[in-house]
Amino acid sequence: MPRSRWIHRLFEDDDVLWWLRHLGPAFGSDPKIRGDVLGRYVLTAYAYGANLGATEVARHMRGEVSAHELYTAGNKHFTADKVHRCSADVINAPTTLDVAGMWGDGQIVAVDGLQIGT
Repeated sequence: MPRSRWIHRLFEDDDVLWWLRHLGPAFGSDPKIRGDVLGRYVLTAYAYGANLGATEVARHMRGEVSAHELYTAGNKHFTADKVHRCSADVINAPTTLDVAGMWGDGQIVAVDGLQIGT
């Protein structure tokens, strides 16, 4: 599958964090994805994570993958729990770096008083 800069970055992140390991069919007897499984997972994560949807991403892939293929991967291989575990891997990754320990053990926080409306 052709990779854009952002999609290539998602592949690189998986090489380091291995976040795609949480995804897969709900049951062992479910139909498996043929072809580039990791590529389909990355594109599906991008499609829904960027709030574009399967149809829009498939349109930009110029025939490399169909909206139905992305939709099926999202519906059959992604669940809220699986996405939460993938997100936790990515969010917690910086805490594993050596530089994170330079600011302490994470038990104390410092703020600058800036209030951000939510």
